[in-house]
Amino acid sequence: MERVESDHNPLFIKCGDSIRVKRPWRFQNIWLEDARFYEGLETWVKIPLRGYGRVFRWVMRLQDLKWQIKDWNKNVFGNINQLVEDSLGKIKALDLLEEARSLSEE
Repeated sequence: MERVESDHNPLFIKCGDSIRVKRPWRFQNIWLEDARFYEGLETWVKIPLRGYGRVFRWVMRLQDLKWQIKDWNKNVFGNINQLVEDSLGKIKALDLLEEARSLSEE
């Protein structure tokens, strides 16, 4: 008898640590409240770019602008995500303190 080989390939499934996906870049509204952001924006959009066409230059402009803003944010605000996390922790602590205290009529 002739032996027939399977055309199926084994499937390997790993359950455990997941693959880290790069977090998407997010615009922070607090930047709009800082006058230095607008000053920087005027400077950043004037940086000359070379490219093959208008669409290519537009994409490059947006990518360059993203990096300029990230660098500016790091220098001006520091780690915004950490600041937000710290502020939320303080709010939670104040909420717990408020719950622990009894209300007075004064």
